[in-house]
Amino acid sequence: MNQASTKTDHAEVSTTGAAHPEKGCAVPSLLALQAQAALSAWAEQERAALREQAEVLEVETMEQLRERRWLEAAGRRARLALRLREPRRAGGSFTLEWVLVRGPGRTDYIRRGKHLNYPRSAFARALPWEREIALNAERRLGRIRQRLRLLKEAELRLGLALTHCAQPLHEETMDDD
Repeated sequence: MNQASTKTDHAEVSTTGAAHPEKGCAVPSLLALQAQAALSAWAEQERAALREQAEVLEVETMEQLRERRWLEAAGRRARLALRLREPRRAGGSFTLEWVLVRGPGRTDYIRRGKHLNYPRSAFARALPWEREIALNAERRLGRIRQRLRLLKEAELRLGLALTHCAQPLHEETMDDD
């Protein structure tokens, strides 16, 4: 074998920090940055599709509540409502939350906790028929919340992976287990 073929058989390896000598760490590769951009674009499309589904579900649920309220003549008792809220910060996801309407412009937010679905006990102050409609809607709402959470987690994990992969490996920080 000649010397020229030996060079092409092995990938060239740069020295530590060669890509970014003043910082002593490598920069994420172009492929990694493209992957992050592609994931972000895909996640945004998925969030838009989930929002459309959530809006349809919100309208359907509110119509069911309105129709049943009319039949029950429950004008002055508890009024459960579903609210789709805009993201609280840039890059965030919309939220789907339940409220009890106490009067014109007065609502009480119902806490969901850390779970994807509202528990049955969260609707204790709602009327029994409102609770039933809410629990039926929660089956689908929970799946939407789960997908939103998974999208955000995927974006965060990829960002974390890119951050860690861009850092040099130091012998003193490696575990010898």
